[in-house]
Amino acid sequence: MLAGGAKGNEPLVFQDEGKTYRAFLEGRVKDKSYILLIHLTNLELKGISK
Repeated sequence: MLAGGAKGNEPLVFQDEGKTYRAFLEGRVKDKSYILLIHLTNLELKGISK
């Protein structure tokens, strides 16, 4: 399990030049292969309070 924040109970968030992106992970398994995808979105984000 992967999450953000000091306690690991907050959403996974990235910032690039002031733009905030929320991350979603997706894992796929096929036979003996595994791929982990990260999807980033900047749509409908609420403010992040610290």
